Amino acid sequence: MNGSRSYDSSSVFQQGRTDAGMITMSIPIFSGFSSLYALKAAKESLKSANASKEKEEKQITLEVYTAYQNILTQTQSLKAATDLLSSAEESYKMATGRYKAGKGNIIELLNAQSAFADAKKQKISAFYNWQIAKGALAKAIGVIDKNDIIKNEQEINIFKGNKNADK
Repeated sequence: MNGSRSYDSSSVFQQGRTDAGMITMSIPIFSGFSSLYALKAAKESLKSANASKEKEEKQITLEVYTAYQNILTQTQSLKAATDLLSSAEESYKMATGRYKAGKGNIIELLNAQSAFADAKKQKISAFYNWQIAKGALAKAIGVIDKNDIIKNEQEINIFKGNKNADK
């Protein structure tokens, strides 16, 4: 929108005074629907961004849920492996005692020793899988920091039976 005004004072007599004014306005009657298409494109872009956001949120939720379920499973496996190790150790002690007392044979002792070694191996594997699951959960929820790593090292030392595990 533009406006202008002019005044002609060149006439000697004031009777011939001329004033003129003009206002111009530009209204696009047809712009090739570019405004309409730009608005539609912006709306579609917003829909696409929202859909992408929802997809990412669902993916993160699934990752956290899966990691949580996995740590529950691995915790149960570790408990079962610990119980199995205790049982195998008792069986080994009993087989050793029976063998020393002359009431058991070498095959019974070797079977108990093999079962005890297998139980140790299963517990180590279960502990390893539990640590992996714990790390995956921490990653999924975004809480890995230096203190978590130190605590993890302490747990490993306790598992190994180190005396200085609390340092």
